Amino acid sequence: MLGALPPTLLRDRQGPEDARAGRAGALAWIAKLYAIEAGIKYRSPEHKLAVRQAEAVPLLSQFHQWLQGNAHGLLARHRCAMARARARADVLG
Repeated sequence: MLGALPPTLLRDRQGPEDARAGRAGALAWIAKLYAIEAGIKYRSPEHKLAVRQAEAVPLLSQFHQWLQGNAHGLLARHRCAMARARARADVLG
């Protein structure tokens, strides 16, 4: 099973390269979930449920932890968030 990624993986980084790294990290988690689904595509519903509970649920829990540690930094660097911050600075400042 996969280990949890450290919550500070991307928190203090800045710049477009790091934003791409954050997106790549999130897409890697999603790809792991898709791989689980691909492996059970033609199996019975009972088998799918068992595999999802055994593999996908722990993976989703780890992904959630990763998001909790990285979402603030990722969202803060999103173009919309950056534009909103600039507009707010113009109004307030």
